[in-house]
Amino acid sequence: MEFSLFDTAIGRCGIAWSEHGVTGVQLSEPREAETRARLLRRFPGAREAAPPHDVGRGQVGAPRACGFEPVNRVMTALAPS
Repeated sequence: MEFSLFDTAIGRCGIAWSEHGVTGVQLSEPREAETRARLLRRFPGAREAAPPHDVGRGQVGAPRACGFEPVNRVMTALAPS
């Protein structure tokens, strides 16, 4: 499991993925360190890394709408808000 943080209009959001595709997304917390910590609580043992091309492509729409264009998604771990 790996994750990456990226800039959006609402702050640094996060995305986590595995060999099967995207496993979760994280909206911005008040501080970047809190966003990272929340991702690590959701995905213990995940390591921060540059996203592979198919995952990184999903971040293109994020700055305007904090949404993701279609990518190979496997949404297996969504935490309640």
